Amino acid sequence: MAIETYPTASRLRLMSLRVAFEQVPDLRCGIEKINKGVPA
Repeated sequence: MAIETYPTASRLRLMSLRVAFEQVPDLRCGIEKINKGVPA
């Protein structure tokens, strides 16, 4: 069972990492807008 659960766990980890990396540019743009004083 450990051999079967490992791929699933790694897959979920990769998906969460992918989602986090996709959110980084949006957060960066939001921070730049706040620093410039432009309404988001």
